[in-house]
Amino acid sequence: MHATHQFFLTQRSLYVLVLEGRQGAEDADAEYWLKLVESFGTESCGEISPVIVVLNKVRQNPFDLNRRALQQKFPFIRGFVKTDCDPAVGIKELHDAITLETGHLKHLRDAFPTSWFAIKDRLADMRAKLNRSYVSFDEYRKLCSENGEKETSGQDSLATHMHNLGIALNFKDDPRLRDTHVLNPHWVTNGIYKLLNAPLLEERKGEIRLEDATNILDATEYPRHMHRFLFDLMKKFELCFTFPDDDTHYLIPELLE
Repeated sequence: MHATHQFFLTQRSLYVLVLEGRQGAEDADAEYWLKLVESFGTESCGEISPVIVVLNKVRQNPFDLNRRALQQKFPFIRGFVKTDCDPAVGIKELHDAITLETGHLKHLRDAFPTSWFAIKDRLADMRAKLNRSYVSFDEYRKLCSENGEKETSGQDSLATHMHNLGIALNFKDDPRLRDTHVLNPHWVTNGIYKLLNAPLLEERKGEIRLEDATNILDATEYPRHMHRFLFDLMKKFELCFTFPDDDTHYLIPELLE
């Protein structure tokens, strides 16, 4: 399931990478996640989101990393902190490091129009009170216009900010995905988890068809017209691929023999 974390790796973030000692795989684990941050946390200007690396449970399993090599390869690492919770080791140091690095984020104090906060609150209410997991992008634009943001450029900019903040996901640069505004990120991961863990998929050794989703997903939570969106999202992040002769027939490489 590691690959699904890519959905939530965004730009303009501070990442805290938490590792623990397990049979000498710590440096490999660090590289795996740092490469993902580098891929998905890089802005168009080339600036990469900073990372604090936490070495956790150090009393239970003492370990360290090849810090010099990691920092040479990933210069966006801002520091390493050793922690343990019982008794508390390094917790204040970690808190101080997060406070310091957050204060350095250049977009932290960007001024937003008042209308943007009203739109954000309306979307949050739709999720919390109406149990909406997603809206169409046209519905999002209408909501923006009703709350004071009538310019499409402003609506697009707000969508990008909310995506980067993890408030609402919108992959507006991908024509397969841009028409859906996801209000509940768990709706995405839960749906994809159910698809990837379906017994049918294991029996077929990674092959699945679009129509199979109707027997795997709850029809109320995941109506038929949203099944393609989930598969297209999986395709975007290379969790699955379509067969050349049929765009409703998918292969999931993780489940190959």
